[in-house]
Order: sequence, then C-alpha cells, then structure tokens
Amino acid sequence: TSMLATYVHPLSVMVAGAIGGIWYAFRQRGLQKEDVRPTSWDTQSVVLLVAVIASTFFLCKVGLQAASANSLRLRWSFVPPEEGAIYSAPVVVGHQVLVAAALQNDPSSGALYSLDRNTGELLWTFTNEGQMKQVLSSPCHADGRIYIGEGFHSDAPCKLYCISAADGEKFWDFETKSHTEATPNVVDGRVYFGAGDDGLYCLDSRTGEMIWHFEGPHVDGCPAIAHNRVYAGSGHENCEVFCVDATNGIPIWRVPVEVSSFAAATVSGKDVFFGIGNGNLVGSDINPSGALLCLDGKSGKIKWRYNVGDAVHSKPVVIGNQVVFVSRDHHCYCLHIKNGKLHWKRHLGAPALAAPVVAGVPISGGEDGLYVLAADGSLSCLNIVTGIPYSITYASGTSRLNANFIGTPAAAFTPSALGGHVQLHVGGSLSQFTTKPILLCFE
Repeated sequence: TSMLATYVHPLSVMVAGAIGGIWYAFRQRGLQKEDVRPTSWDTQSVVLLVAVIASTFFLCKVGLQAASANSLRLRWSFVPPEEGAIYSAPVVVGHQVLVAAALQNDPSSGALYSLDRNTGELLWTFTNEGQMKQVLSSPCHADGRIYIGEGFHSDAPCKLYCISAADGEKFWDFETKSHTEATPNVVDGRVYFGAGDDGLYCLDSRTGEMIWHFEGPHVDGCPAIAHNRVYAGSGHENCEVFCVDATNGIPIWRVPVEVSSFAAATVSGKDVFFGIGNGNLVGSDINPSGALLCLDGKSGKIKWRYNVGDAVHSKPVVIGNQVVFVSRDHHCYCLHIKNGKLHWKRHLGAPALAAPVVAGVPISGGEDGLYVLAADGSLSCLNIVTGIPYSITYASGTSRLNANFIGTPAAAFTPSALGGHVQLHVGGSLSQFTTKPILLCFE
C-alpha cells in the first residue's frame, strides 16, 4: 500500500517467518531430547503461519497510518454574501489564503478575497471599486504582491491587476484587448500572462510597463518559464503549442495540434508537457478528444503522446519519474515520464478539471498523498505509487448533483512536534435555490 510496504514490509515478513521457523525447529529438537512427543506440525507450515500473521500485522499498521495521515476534516468554510461561483484556484500566502470569485451581479463582476487561513476570517476584499469583471484567473504571489487577471471569454477589454498582498491596495493595472483568464507567472521581475485573442504579454512586475507582446495565438493557460524560455498553448482557430524567448518574445518553435491547448504547461528537465483537448471547462465536445503530449523543450519535437477519452484542461504534475494528470473523462492517469507508458489510472466518478496536488504528512517514511478534486466535489487522496485511494472526502457534502469544483486546491503544510498537518483549501460553487461561491478549508 506504499513504497515502504513494497520493500520493507515483505522483508520483515520473511524475517519473521524465518525466525519463527528456526525457533520451532529448535523447540522440536528439544522436545525429542527430553523424550517428549513433538507436535505434528512441520516447520514449513509454522514458517507460513508466522509469515501470514506478520503480514496481516504490517498491512493493518500501514493502512491505519495511511488513513490517519491522509483523512481530512472540515476546519472552516467561507461563503460570500453574493451569488456566483469560484472557478479559480486559491493560493496560500503566509497566514492568508486568497481566492477570486465570479459574482452574478448586474452586470457580472469579480472579487478577490483575502482570508485568515486558520480561521476563514475575511481580511480584505478587492473589487477595483466595483469595476472588476468576473474572474477565472488564479492569483499569483511574488514579493508581497498579487497578480491576477479578469474576464471570461465573452469579456473584452480586460485588465491584469497588481495588488498589495498586505491590504489589497492596487499598485497598477494593465488593459488588454481581450480577456485575461490566464493565471499570471512572475519570474525575475517580469510578469508573463495570456490575454486570450490578444496573445501573450510580458510586463515589468513592479511598474506594469510592457516589455514585449507576442500576438497571434489565443492564450488562456498559465505560461511556464524555464531556461529563459516561455512555454504556452493556444486554442480556438490557432491550435498549437509554442515556445518563445523570455527576453524578447521572439518565437523559438511552434507546433500545430488538432485541438485546443488551454492548460498550463509543465517543464521537467529537458521536457515540456502539454494537455490538449476539445470542448471547454463547462462541457465536453460532442466527439470528445484529449491527450497529454511530451515535447523536447529545446526543439519542440514530440517525444510521445498519450490519448485519453476527453480533454485535458489542467496542468500535469511531475512526481519523480512519473507524470500525473486528470481528464474530463473522469480519470486520473499516471504515466512513465520517459516513454508515456501507463503506470496506473483511477476512475474519479466525475469529470476532473483541477490539477492534482501532492501534499500530506509522510507516512512513516512512505509517500505523501496525491489529492485529486473532481467537479462534483469529491476529493480523493490517492497513493502516489499505486493510485489506490486512501480516503475520499466530499467537499460538496451529501448532495453532489449541483456542485461545481474546477479550481486546483491550495495546500499548506504546518510542521509540529508530532509531525505536522496539511491544510487543503478548495473553492467551487454549490447550487440549490441559488448558486453560491464557497471556499472550504480541510485539515
């Protein structure tokens, strides 16, 4: 049930069986010397019996430790007074957790909330004096500042905001010709972000002044930056994955794909991974299609491809020599990073649009939990090695029919003398008579 069980526990079982067999053999010899009739069991049977008992003990121990370390309880919840939904991913910044919402006002608007991550108390709210548009972009924190975009596909023009993390005061904003659904990425004093039909931007993170602008692709995913290169995908008419120079925005390579690439890319070593698929965050295409691509980061050459039953709209996660991702086809997949061979897959019961999260308290030197959130609010803690669930928690409560959870959970680990605990902040919406945004903190 864990990497520890894979290696240490079988060895312990064999040692226990051997010791039991040796003890039994010597006991039988002793009884014969004392002219006492020995028992009728043979040594092999005793070895097997001891091994079974030891195996049962170790597996129960690991199971209890796994369940204890990875089970979740609700610590607090936050429900804004307005109707709406949370589509973006929360982010933890020190004692705060920040999350943005799309509010069903007339007209629709957006808000960024800062909450105490231990109590859920509201610390401050940013709405750009009521002018902020509905938000899909997730907050990005760097050097005490929060960067976040606004707008859905139907919104234009839209802005990227730079806000103080301490009190929510605005430093600057930058207007684009399209929506800024993409989550920004700040590296070395520059903020990189997609602006829908308006392409890809690079700004000075302190002043908001434009450094370069790459026009042409439709960018909705968070750009990945590595090796002085920017990797992103494009959807709609110009379906491609591409790489530009981080210094000047000049294209290095552009690779056409048959369906959209809306998810953030992941760079690992010399490779870059892209999720692609048709449909959108709201629903599947009538003929669903999706895949995970592994490309050579330097040349753009496709090294391997793994096809799945529906779109991959969230960022893949690299864990050692494995890459893990989810799909609208209700599954979480784990592939070998070098060749794309399937290691395991797990049915989640609902479409998944939130990236997996690795978090948890290490289990006696074993693995942390792999937390996977499905759109119906089911939060599964999977074993990283096998994909077998440790536990399943329902963020949406007992009714999941009217739930919508698509933002990646934010994890924060707090160490303690007993090992520590992890908090998972999960945003989404619940509908009964009205649709309400909700942020939950599990521990």
